[in-house]
Amino acid sequence: MNTTRVANFFQEGCLKARLPRSQITGVAEAVTLNISGGVAGGDKLATHIALGERAKLCIASQSAEKVYRALDAVPSEIATSIDVGPGALLDYLPQEAIVFNGFALRRRLDIDLAEDAVFLGVESMIFGRQACGESVVAGSLNDVVSLRRAGNLLMQDTTRLDGHIAAILGRKAVADGNIAVANI
Repeated sequence: MNTTRVANFFQEGCLKARLPRSQITGVAEAVTLNISGGVAGGDKLATHIALGERAKLCIASQSAEKVYRALDAVPSEIATSIDVGPGALLDYLPQEAIVFNGFALRRRLDIDLAEDAVFLGVESMIFGRQACGESVVAGSLNDVVSLRRAGNLLMQDTTRLDGHIAAILGRKAVADGNIAVANI
């Protein structure tokens, strides 16, 4: 029987991971946490996830990532790189990022798949907390998602929003007034 096991594990600073034992699905599970409660201007977070041959993993986050106001417009940086090896399967399901008025964020997700690897992933973002009466009027976003299979670029999606975010999201071709976006 093939069993997915942790070969290398390193964590430091505010980024942590928990590895609950699950015998039900045959897929290993990992839960990521940012114990600082969010990121603010100038914070830099980096995560690397690598699955070896025939490994199976579902990774999710414990809570939404909060991106707070950036003083002096210095951006927060969140970089995630993922390598999925031959015959491996990864479900990458972090909760959404919630950005607050005056945020500045550079976020990058790079996924490299082996020829026969399987990947399902979601990166989502919510602009403000509408139910709390909070909206995002201004901010800055540079968000890049790239997907490669066997070294060949399959997709790259770059989103840049800068300035009056509410007006930009109000455009029909952008979000038609909605405050949530996602890459699946």
